[in-house]
Order: sequence, then C-alpha cells, then structure tokens
Amino acid sequence: MAKSEPLAFDDDGKLILPSSLPPRQVVVGEVPPRPRNAYILFRNDFFATNRADGLKGTRAQLSAKWHGSPEIRARYKQLAEIELSKHRDMYPDYEYKPSQKFRNQRRSFL
Repeated sequence: MAKSEPLAFDDDGKLILPSSLPPRQVVVGEVPPRPRNAYILFRNDFFATNRADGLKGTRAQLSAKWHGSPEIRARYKQLAEIELSKHRDMYPDYEYKPSQKFRNQRRSFL
C-alpha cells in the first residue's frame, strides 16, 4: 500500500491533495473510483501523520479526534466537497451504482 501524505495548502492557500499514484486513466468499461468522503480524507491524513506511533491505540485516537471536534469535521467536509467537484470534472457521467448481485443472492434465501 502506498504511503499517503498529509493534506496541505500551498503558499497561495490552494489545497494540495497529495497522491503517491498518478491519476487513474479510465479504460472503456472500467468503473471510475468513488470520490473520498470527509471521514476517509481525515483518516488518510491522520494515519499519514501518526503512522510512526504504531497502530496500537491510534484507531481510538482517530475516533476521539473525529467525534470530538466539529471544526475538524467541517474542515474535512470542505475538502471532500473540493474533491467531489474535481471528481465531477474528471468523470462527468459518473453515477454510483452499487452492485446488485449480493442483494439478489440474499433475497433468494428468504
């Protein structure tokens, strides 16, 4: 798994969304990735900055920090909205369609 870098801003105040991988090239028939939500962005940033401490206790710290600070949640919600707008520009026809195969299998057992 590639190491993620923390979110940052450049000198002009523009958001820098780090990525250790180049943007995915969409192949015909391939489904584009879903945009990351606020919690996923926060989690990636949190683990990128706290990975050196080890994983023991970090999930509890992550949860406490996420639920304990409305300012952090609001900040990452804004970052998620920015990422969503970029995602819409890259994939204008994208529409999330969850897989139906599992639902059909479950219903057949009932």
